[in-house]
Parts: sequence; C-alpha cells; structure tokens
Amino acid sequence: MSTPISFTSEVDQPGNYGGFGLTGAFGLKKNFIAADINWSWSDFEKLDEPVFGQVFSARFGRTIKLGGPKRASFWVGTMNQKFRSETNGAILLSEAIPPATVDKIRTALENVQNQPWYMNLTPAQKVVVDQVRECVAQLAMPAIRRSITSSRRIPPTRGTCSSEGT
Repeated sequence: MSTPISFTSEVDQPGNYGGFGLTGAFGLKKNFIAADINWSWSDFEKLDEPVFGQVFSARFGRTIKLGGPKRASFWVGTMNQKFRSETNGAILLSEAIPPATVDKIRTALENVQNQPWYMNLTPAQKVVVDQVRECVAQLAMPAIRRSITSSRRIPPTRGTCSSEGT
C-alpha cells in the first residue's frame, strides 16, 4: 500500500509442506515431448485444513543443429495448477503489521477528511475510506480473514470488522 500511508507487512506462516512429482520425456528425430506432474500438500498453522495442490505441464520442442556438435532447442508448453481443498483461517492484524505501524495508520486516518487526496475521491470512494477509518479506530487488532477454495477466487471482505483474538 502506498497511498495514503506507505507501509509494508510480513506474516510468518509456519507449517508442514510436502510433495512429489513425475517427469516423462520422449524424443523422435529432431522433436521431443516432455510432461511433468507434481502433487503438493501444505498444512499451514493459520488455516483450518491442509491445502492440496496439483501442477501439470507439457512441452513440445524441436532441436536444430547449429554446426559441429552444437545444437539449440526451442519449445512451447502449457501449465495448469489446481487446488483441491477448501479451507479458512485468520491472521491477526498484529501478526501482519507491527503495532507502531498500526498507530501510524490510525494517526493518519484521524484527520483524513482534510487531506487533499481524500477531497478528490468520489462519494463512493469516500464511503469506503470512512468505513476503513471507523474499523481501524474502533478495533485494537482486527483479523484478516481469507479462504482458499478450488472453485472460486478469494472474495474481498466488505463493510465488516473483526476483532478476534484481542
């Protein structure tokens, strides 16, 4: 995030990770085909259930002789990644952003209506900024909630605040 307050965050996500994969290749004269498939399991401490993943890739290529023993290869390929789990979890804001930074954000948001960038917002954008300002002002350490689902993208949280773990 860079406007209105510049800050960075980092979250430790301890857990157990594992996986294995297979690679196969076949060549005929100057052409070749290669395919990889990999399976992974990630059991994150901050998620309720493990996340299972699968990655598949395939390539088709051709080798050309450059002269003498030198050769060059060119290929095209594709890759597909799938998650086969649905899981939920929460990360406390205090785990993602240091308390000093949260205080810096609160201070900057206290007088937000007088800032030039705020005055240039549309009415709808001002409503969103006001909601965020109210959430940050009333909560000691809100939780950031995320879901990982194989069938849909992670939806943004709208208009709600959470103070779990405080």
